[in-house]
This record gives sequence, C-alpha cells and structure tokens, in this order.
Amino acid sequence: MTFKKIAILSASVLALSTCAVSVTESPSTHVVYAAKSKLKTRIAVPKGYTADLIEDWHDSPKSKKLTRKLKRLSRRGMLSNKFYDRRKADKRKVNLANLSNHDQYELSQYALTLINSIRTQLRLSKFTYTASAQNFANDIAKAYNEDNWSDYQGHDISAINRTAKQHGLTQNDNEYEDMCGFDITTGHQYATIYQIKQNIYYNIKQFAFGGFRYHNNQESDKYNLNYYTEWNHANDLFTGDYSQEFAFSPSYLSQEPKYNVQKCTSSHYIHVDPENIEKKSLYEK
Repeated sequence: MTFKKIAILSASVLALSTCAVSVTESPSTHVVYAAKSKLKTRIAVPKGYTADLIEDWHDSPKSKKLTRKLKRLSRRGMLSNKFYDRRKADKRKVNLANLSNHDQYELSQYALTLINSIRTQLRLSKFTYTASAQNFANDIAKAYNEDNWSDYQGHDISAINRTAKQHGLTQNDNEYEDMCGFDITTGHQYATIYQIKQNIYYNIKQFAFGGFRYHNNQESDKYNLNYYTEWNHANDLFTGDYSQEFAFSPSYLSQEPKYNVQKCTSSHYIHVDPENIEKKSLYEK
C-alpha cells in the first residue's frame, strides 16, 4: 500500500492552550446524536465543511474568502455539537499522572471514535489504534513531564524528536502531535473518566472548528467569529485519505513553571504516518 505524507503543524504553530479556564460544557446542554434505539459518540460536521476546503485554507491561510467561510462553518460546528456520554454515572476517579493500561485504551478509543466520526463524514479512511502508537504517546507525555513542559509553551519539539528516535521514527519539526490543554482538577491530579472525556470531546471540536477556545469563559464566546482563527489542526486530523496509527495520552504538571499556573493537563493526540517508521522491528516492540 502506498502512503502519502500528511502536512503537520510546524514548530512555529502553537498548540491550543486552554489550561487557564475550565473547558467542560454544562451537562444541561447535552444532546444525543443517535438513532432512537442506539446512542452513538460522534461530532457532526456542518454541510459544506469538507477536507478540500480545509486543505485549500492550509495552502492559502491568508485567503479572506476561505477564512470567512470556515469561520461560519466552524461556528455552526461548535454550537451544534454537545458532549454526551452514556456512562455519566461512572464517577470513577483516575490518576492523570499514572493511568492504567485499561484507562489509556478506553480514552484513546474514545478520542479515536470522535476523530473517525468526522473523517467518515468527510469520506476519509479511518485512523487505527495500535499498541505501538500508545507506547509512543505515553513516552511523549513522559518526556514533556521530564522537560517540565506544558501546552502553554507550545509543542516540545525536542521531546517529540528524542522520543521519535527511541521508537525508530523519523525526526522532524513535528509530524506526530496535535495537543490541547485542559484544567479540570481541584489542586491534584485526579479526575473522573467522565470529566476527561468531556474535555477530549471539547479538544477535538477545537481541532475541527477553527481552533476555537473560550476567552471570557462564556458560552456566548462561541458566537464570536473572531475566536475562530486556524485550521492547521484540522488539516492534520481531517485531511489525507489514508490511515494513520493513533493514540491519546495526557501529561500532568502540578505546577506550570513559566506561567505560574498551579495545575495543567496537556492532552497529546498522536498520529503516525507509516512512512515515518524507519525501523519497523523497533517500533513494533
């Protein structure tokens, strides 16, 4: 099978930073996108929102016409999609700094389901979860903690590259990670799976719809077109008609060093183009 390389964020493009405010959405706004008899986890894309449109913007980010169109479509996407999870009653707390293998798998599969729900609507092949990608994601999160690095500082390219080297992957400006932050803890690193899923859902909506993030922590912010600013993350995740290996892993800092934030969780959404595997035997271990 022939794979085409994906256009990924360069080091100059910062990850979305949302640690400063809560990004969870009120349970009162929950809606269900599902058939009457079966609940499904998905993010619905507005009519007219296409992979080609995202790619066109990525090629011409200064185009006012493309930007205006994507702003309007992204606003529709942010407003119409609301978090829902049937396991709301599951208030099991987990340690963000030390997730079990089972929890890592569950959260990665949840993120993957959301991403693939969008890719399917855009008629793109699905991403695939692998244990190798999970190990890579976990090691990147660990490297961020070793560097005392948070999403406030953008992508830790050094951490990504040294981890890529350990896994037999090509080193580059960052062809692996899309990252968001969330702050849902109360002074320590424990949160429920339900809370984490709320934030994963919000993160992926941000990626898809204009890099939106709350500025005043008000629901009305979503109506302001000025808060929809980039589709580089969308270009990473929602273009390219070929599969990539995927996994999710969080890194947790009890004290963000540069900006003096008391607690910060960075969410690492890792996707690997098979063409970037230099030593498959090493990567598959």
